[in-house]
Amino acid sequence: MKKVLMIMLFGILMVSLLGCEKEEEGLPDLPVNDEQDWGLELTVKDVTKSGATIVFEQSGGNPSGELETGSDYRVLVYKNDAWSPVSYIVDSENLAWDALAYIITKDGVTEMEEDWSYLYGELPKGIYAIEKEVMDFRGSGNYSTALYYAIFEIE
Repeated sequence: MKKVLMIMLFGILMVSLLGCEKEEEGLPDLPVNDEQDWGLELTVKDVTKSGATIVFEQSGGNPSGELETGSDYRVLVYKNDAWSPVSYIVDSENLAWDALAYIITKDGVTEMEEDWSYLYGELPKGIYAIEKEVMDFRGSGNYSTALYYAIFEIE
């Protein structure tokens, strides 16, 4: 199981970095929930300083219910040899996310466009990761969650 997850993480990193047309070496690992094998991979495309499209690719794996995600996300920046959250430009005490669940297509591709300009402004040049929580929903009160990441670069 760990070997499969390491291969998935390696694939995520390679696809994300190759999509940036510049391979970065020595990035520290992002947290991985190695208890889940949902056959899910996150990448990003159409990256700008103010947003991107998150691509969820699901194939195989062992989800026991329906995979879902919400509208919330977090952007991390890589600097000083570590990942850290990008600071909000809005008052985080008054920030609220909707409670909608977006279904991730089984054995397919699901895309979500994100405009983070209201949260973070325009991001400067750098290496970033977007963090999304995914739920394996089996029924009311019966679900598991895991965090997934996609790395991208703004030039």
